[in-house]
Amino acid sequence: MPAIFLHCFAAFQLMAAPGAATDSAQKAVRVAQASPVASGLTAAGRHSNGAAARLASARKREAALVRQMAELRETYNKQLGAVDKLKKSRASWRRDRKLRKQKARSQKTALALKSADAQLRAQRVLVKRERKATVRAIEKELALSPSVVRTRFLAGVLKNARRGLAAKPKKISMPDLEFDAFSDPEELLEQIALIERAEAKLAREEASLQRRESHYAHMDALRSKRDRAEELVAFENDNVRRSTGRTQNGSSRQADDGADVSGGALSEAGAPEAGNESGASFETSSVVLSDVVDSGTQDALRRAHRSSSPRTKADAARRAHKQVQERLKRLRASKARIKAHLRRHSK
Repeated sequence: MPAIFLHCFAAFQLMAAPGAATDSAQKAVRVAQASPVASGLTAAGRHSNGAAARLASARKREAALVRQMAELRETYNKQLGAVDKLKKSRASWRRDRKLRKQKARSQKTALALKSADAQLRAQRVLVKRERKATVRAIEKELALSPSVVRTRFLAGVLKNARRGLAAKPKKISMPDLEFDAFSDPEELLEQIALIERAEAKLAREEASLQRRESHYAHMDALRSKRDRAEELVAFENDNVRRSTGRTQNGSSRQADDGADVSGGALSEAGAPEAGNESGASFETSSVVLSDVVDSGTQDALRRAHRSSSPRTKADAARRAHKQVQERLKRLRASKARIKAHLRRHSK
């Protein structure tokens, strides 16, 4: 009886194994076919996937090193606290023995911390290199016009890869606008050079703010026109319902001012973009212009970064643009005074 049972069990395993293997294979194929990343990839797509995978691995290693650094730093601070506590206690042979052991532990932790810091620096260099490689690979694949699903996926990966490559904004330092009449000509020429450097940076910011002001003011005008058109359509539909009890399709109507109110023709997405003037530029400007504009304008720029209202963005850009223009006038006037002083004393 047991032999017959074992024989039947073995036969059942042989019959069930191929089906299980087939189910697993079919499941893997379905997953591969459902993934926009793994199905139908070209050589450029495989290259992009490989670069993205290497970047993810490098970032994972970087995060592990950051955690290790935090743990070592915490341990090191506790050990230093223990050393200080032992130093303040009453001197004895036992205290000295504990102090030597605690110092040895802290020195060992310090060496581990130094090694981890060096590894983290090297890993960050590697992550930056992998970011650049990923950006190049994805841009090459996007140039080949992949499918819509693949393009959407690559856009997300590209955004994350570029995030770590963006340079941190630096504020524009304002030079001294007053000058000493008894200064050497070399010092005055150096001051002129500093003023011209700040003037060039402010001129670029002024042009950027002017474009944003015009762009978002245009978007606000389109939004107001669209809202007014929708109100007119709603009013006309209400009159139709009162008179005939029937409604008309407002999506194909035209407002009195000629604006088409069909599903978002006047939305912000349809407005022309003013270059690369995204909402992030407002936050950057709040840092770059921290020594140029007042604190209220900085707060307005930060609010504009968080806001989705074109009017808020246009008002913040207009306010900052006005103050940048005033600072540029002062810079140019100071430069003209110094140059006039140099001309008078060079004769």
